[in-house]
Amino acid sequence: MLQLDLRRIMDREHLSIQEVYEGTGISRNTISQLYNGKSKGIQFETLTKLVEYLDVEPEELFTEKVEYTRLEPSIELEDVVNKVHGLQDINKALEEDNLVALIGFSNPIHNTEKYRVLDFKIPVFLAYDSVNDNLAFFTDEELVADYDADYDFFHGDDGYYETANKISKFVAKNSAGKIENIFAQTISELTKAFNFNTYSEFIGYSCSFGGVVNYLWNSNTLLNKDNYKKYINAKYPSLADQHSHLFRYF
Repeated sequence: MLQLDLRRIMDREHLSIQEVYEGTGISRNTISQLYNGKSKGIQFETLTKLVEYLDVEPEELFTEKVEYTRLEPSIELEDVVNKVHGLQDINKALEEDNLVALIGFSNPIHNTEKYRVLDFKIPVFLAYDSVNDNLAFFTDEELVADYDADYDFFHGDDGYYETANKISKFVAKNSAGKIENIFAQTISELTKAFNFNTYSEFIGYSCSFGGVVNYLWNSNTLLNKDNYKKYINAKYPSLADQHSHLFRYF
């Protein structure tokens, strides 16, 4: 199902609602509803004005509707993982490349045994704070942009802004407990992939690209299934009835 995605184009061009209003004559209220995804439809005259003002093809204003509450993650590890076998190797490895993984999000009903149809990917980077003994996984907006020039994660500028928009919607449309649960399990898997289980007292993840999230977990809590269940259920009691979903992703 297609949906109008004016926000993606306006954010890409750094346009405000006021600027689009002045450039098209479309009412501020209409533009605001279209930008925030609250409009139930769009008139042909309005679409024509937007296409002419934004200098885009009509199909560029539409994207496939994503069911954000049904998305589940998968991990693609980068080559740097094979170079690190403990914190003693991390600084050397990160001097060469600190992109460690891509977290892909997809709707399970669109996947097969052989293929995943990803709706978006989140690049994950890694740093180690030896002073505070923190292992920090992160997704930094500026770093993502720098690496995208070489890696082309998102297949052009449109994909970059579209991904940021999708991450924002993904964080907004799911509960805080579900979002932390997804990232906690993902970061737990990455930590195990690096064999960092016993090296760092604390493990964190932060994201400033699209949706903004910040977490810091005690490693004994994050990496121990029983301890993690106690933690997540105490912090988010609404998840207490969803035990079957707590560790379903990996």
